[in-house]
Amino acid sequence: MVSETALFRRMGTILVRYAGRVIRAFATLLSIAIGCLAVAERNPQHVSIDDAVEYALTNEPAILSLGRQVYAQANLQEAAKRLPDPTVRTGILNVPIDSFALNSEPMTQTLIGVRQTIPAIGSRLASSMKHGHLSEAFDHQRSLQKKTTTLATRVAWLEAHYQRRAVDLTTQALQLLESFANVVRARYAAGDELQLAVLAAELELNRLQSRLIDTKRHEDQTLYELRRLIGVTNELAVGFELPNWDVAPSREHVSQALEVHPRIQAANALIAAESAMTQLQETALRPEWHFDLSYGIREGINLDGSSRSDFASATISFSLPFVEKRKHNLRLLAAHANEDSARYSKSIVLRDMFSEIDVAYSEWTRLTERLSLLDDTIIAQTHNHAQAALKAYQNKEGSFTDVLLSYVNEVDSKLEQHRVKVDRLKVWATIDSLNGSSE
Repeated sequence: MVSETALFRRMGTILVRYAGRVIRAFATLLSIAIGCLAVAERNPQHVSIDDAVEYALTNEPAILSLGRQVYAQANLQEAAKRLPDPTVRTGILNVPIDSFALNSEPMTQTLIGVRQTIPAIGSRLASSMKHGHLSEAFDHQRSLQKKTTTLATRVAWLEAHYQRRAVDLTTQALQLLESFANVVRARYAAGDELQLAVLAAELELNRLQSRLIDTKRHEDQTLYELRRLIGVTNELAVGFELPNWDVAPSREHVSQALEVHPRIQAANALIAAESAMTQLQETALRPEWHFDLSYGIREGINLDGSSRSDFASATISFSLPFVEKRKHNLRLLAAHANEDSARYSKSIVLRDMFSEIDVAYSEWTRLTERLSLLDDTIIAQTHNHAQAALKAYQNKEGSFTDVLLSYVNEVDSKLEQHRVKVDRLKVWATIDSLNGSSE
């Protein structure tokens, strides 16, 4: 029989042993969790181009500001339809200055009245139309700002993608040339290679390292710009997949859709607003009306002992705009000039957009041709040339300098291929921003 003391002692040992295992397991899990957090902090979030655009549109202050302008003009449009506020007149009339008594003279009265002003016919409608068209103009400018923000974000994302690819290719080339340089150093130590080959290898390595540093600098700049556009402060990286924008809409379709482009629609709305201002100035040649109703309270009694009767008055007054007709005509001429200026501004916008369309489609055509040449011919040729130079060097039929230059040329060709591919996608984004039928 085991004593109770020995049994408790054995149970305590077991519990201590398992408790130690539990504590060690918990500590292990905790360290793993901390390590995962550290890795997550070191590895920034990868953002696709669509996500970047969505973030940018959500956080763009200019879009929010224009939205408030739309709201403000819509409220002013409604308020312009209303009549001016009525005014109240009150006071004491015809008070004798010798006694200041309110009941001694029959003409003394306490007056209270109301005046309502009626603006010139058509002025309220013209003012309301002006604010309505300005609301439309701000709404179209908000749509235009969305297109502008989308284009800027896409361009920044694509440039960051290129710089990331350039860093990767340069790093791979650096590692490859480092292995070549080690072989050359070993052969030079064994007396099988000239010192010139060692110097050439070290020179190309240093050049690649300098290029890598500069490329990382450009990558940092593009990522900072992308972070600014999408409104985030934490570290991020671009996604690995490029967008599949292989087909652009036809030039005729984009040109025909210019009239529904928010840039043109905003210009049309501003023309309409200036036209409403012209109508408003035309109404200034019509009279403004004022209606007055007043009631006078009299105190005291008449000679026959009866109480004095109160007075009621109603008057109508109106302005005489023809007295200053010259002033109103000058303002009307200025309104017509502003309307003409708005029309000329639209012509300038149309001319610029047609030119931008021509340039974009010319770029699209040339970059497509260049990308086809790189994909079909140049990339394969530079690769074959590098392999042939390496084989010739291994067979002691070529120099190591030829090997270095051929591999650097292959890297340059791949970078050129990616540069053209990214530039072509940027042109597609530009065409999409010029397309009025796309959101």
